[in-house]
Amino acid sequence: MEDKLVNYDEAVKEIEEYTEQMSTPFWKANIGEHKVKLLSEMRYWTYTDKETEKEEKRAKIDIKVNNEKFVWAMGIGKTNASAYGQLSALGKKHNGLSGREVIVYVKNKGKKNDYTIIDSAESKKADEETSENLTEMKISE
Repeated sequence: MEDKLVNYDEAVKEIEEYTEQMSTPFWKANIGEHKVKLLSEMRYWTYTDKETEKEEKRAKIDIKVNNEKFVWAMGIGKTNASAYGQLSALGKKHNGLSGREVIVYVKNKGKKNDYTIIDSAESKKADEETSENLTEMKISE
């Protein structure tokens, strides 16, 4: 087997990415409502189960919750209702996720959390429309 030379640019990039990953904690969402700022696009990564050493493809995204930076890691869901499915649909709708704000509702379903992700911009628009409708109702009474 022929020895392969180290590409120093790639090596430094890998080390920097690893260091950044290790210094940013994973988000462990509590039950309830969370305002979440999406700081990056979703990207794939490989998770290795420590017990079985089985590798699994997952997704992750950098986020900010309560002015703290986290990495939100998730499985590659097969349904639109999965966190991965909801974020993918939102990314498609807005041609990306970075910079968007969402509201994440977390419910516990036994061993796994259940996520409902609402685009903050759409939520604000719905609140404004409801407020306008209530104002119109008061004026017409």
